[in-house]
Amino acid sequence: GAACLAGASVPVVIDVGAHRYSDFFPLVHADGCHPSRVVNRAVAAACDEGGLALRGPVRLLAVEADPAACEALTQMVHRNYEIVCKAVVPAHFPRSIELKQSEFLDGQCNSVLPFASGDGLPPAARACVKTSGSVRVPTIQLHELLNQFAEVALLKLDIQGLDLAVLSSTGRLLRKCNLLQVESQDVDSDSSLLLYKGAMTTEQVVRFLSVRGFQLVVCWLNSAELREQNCLFRRIPSAEIMSIGRLMFHKV
Repeated sequence: GAACLAGASVPVVIDVGAHRYSDFFPLVHADGCHPSRVVNRAVAAACDEGGLALRGPVRLLAVEADPAACEALTQMVHRNYEIVCKAVVPAHFPRSIELKQSEFLDGQCNSVLPFASGDGLPPAARACVKTSGSVRVPTIQLHELLNQFAEVALLKLDIQGLDLAVLSSTGRLLRKCNLLQVESQDVDSDSSLLLYKGAMTTEQVVRFLSVRGFQLVVCWLNSAELREQNCLFRRIPSAEIMSIGRLMFHKV
């Protein structure tokens, strides 16, 4: 469904892991950043940091792996809104994969990664890593989405522990994105609070993106108990990176 967006001249927002409703849906309207439409932290951060690029309307591509959640996404209709019902995975993953399902928060913990044991989690969060079933879903790689656009105003990733692996396999195409929003847990890599086996921490995400020319702007908590948070990153323009490099060279 995204093919019709490829030639769009308006800013593009890609919401990977939109679940049952994309937080960025208000941005498809001409006054998407108007205070009356800024109803969640994600949109507020995007509007604050996006400047004129997100002063609407935007083209929104919502991507969701869970079939039931993706069906719910279709209830929202707008000419600037498209849906992809696939799991976004790293380059070495197969074209279909088992999605582990959890009933917690209506499936918001579903992941292609194995759930952690949950022994160190707060009691209220243990249901998040309790498997209720699985379903085989088609996959797509992030570069396949990014290749459809010359530039992406905002890319949001919420793919339950697989975020950094997906970013790592995207290569230089990541520089197409002006803003990145990534979910992670602000814990040590061996913490018992990690929800998924092999999940990356906020520190690892920040280190990875900083080396690739993205500056951390702000983070906000989703869950204080789990130290789970969303972080927004801004792409540093190439000219600015070169200026910093020249300054460091002269200091040596």
